[in-house]
Amino acid sequence: MNNLIPILIYTLASFWINQIVIYFITIYLYKREMKLINREFKWDLFIYLLMYPIGISLYLMLETKGYITIIYITIYYIILMIILNSLSSALNMNKYLKKAMKISRKTVSKNGRRESNR
Repeated sequence: MNNLIPILIYTLASFWINQIVIYFITIYLYKREMKLINREFKWDLFIYLLMYPIGISLYLMLETKGYITIIYITIYYIILMIILNSLSSALNMNKYLKKAMKISRKTVSKNGRRESNR
């Protein structure tokens, strides 16, 4: 239990280093503008904070109950990943539907103006 703080510090440090590397790769290699704290950043932070307690519980259960706990945690982890993947897909679909709606509104408004000019 004394090792939980260093593990948390390591987890947060690896998260921040990963995000900074992604930021600089996006800015300098792909030459795209990007905010450091964006939707993907928040999603990654959520996943990291979610996985930290799962990792700690896996470690503690492994120490007390043995290797059978890997099956329990693995089932929980797979179900959680399926749910998060579905949520991510739904959020992306919502984003694309909003873009499609904007495009269709622009198309309708352009066609409406042409029809009224005739």
